[in-house]
This record gives sequence, C-alpha cells and structure tokens, in this order.
Amino acid sequence: MYGTLSFGMQVKEYTRSLFQEAKWLKEGYIPTLDEYMSNALISVAQALMIARSYVGRSDMVTEETFRWVATNPPIVKASCLIFRLMDDITTHEPPTMQNVNNRARGNASN
Repeated sequence: MYGTLSFGMQVKEYTRSLFQEAKWLKEGYIPTLDEYMSNALISVAQALMIARSYVGRSDMVTEETFRWVATNPPIVKASCLIFRLMDDITTHEPPTMQNVNNRARGNASN
C-alpha cells in the first residue's frame, strides 16, 4: 500500500516539473542552468521509474525502501543526470538561421 502512495507522490512531482517546462516554453523563458537542472532531474522520470519498479514487490521491498528513493540519494541523482544529459544531447537540434532570426524578432515559437 505504501508503495502505491509513494509512487503517486512521485507522479505528482513529475507532473509539476513537466508543467514548469511547458510554462518556460510558453513564456519564452530560458532558465538558468541551476533552474533547468533542478527541474530536469525530475522531468527525466528516472527516479519515477526506479520507484515504479518497486511497486508490487512487497516480498522484498519495505516502506523504508520507498523513503530512501524519495530522498534522491547520490546513485539516483547520478542516474537521473546521466539520462537527462543523454536525452538532451540526442534531441538537440543545431540552430538554423531562420530560428535565430525569429528569436531576434521576438517570435520564440519557431
């Protein structure tokens, strides 16, 4: 039972982080590296998947296990960072002149 509640709390945190990214995009806001990384480590969903892998494993997982994952220990942070950077690198598109010109004119949607 506790695993489901803990997982639900992580889903809420994940949803909030996606909303924050959508808000930044809509406003054309470019976050600082610190702002981006603190949010990106949640939106990558690695910690969420770790917690999800424990749900339903009551034979080997205790409430303490979920509490441990929720504290974002160094191993969880490191795996989130690796996954986030891998995702950012593989999905990065170099700027085109059209995008640069549109941004200069204030049209961040292109």
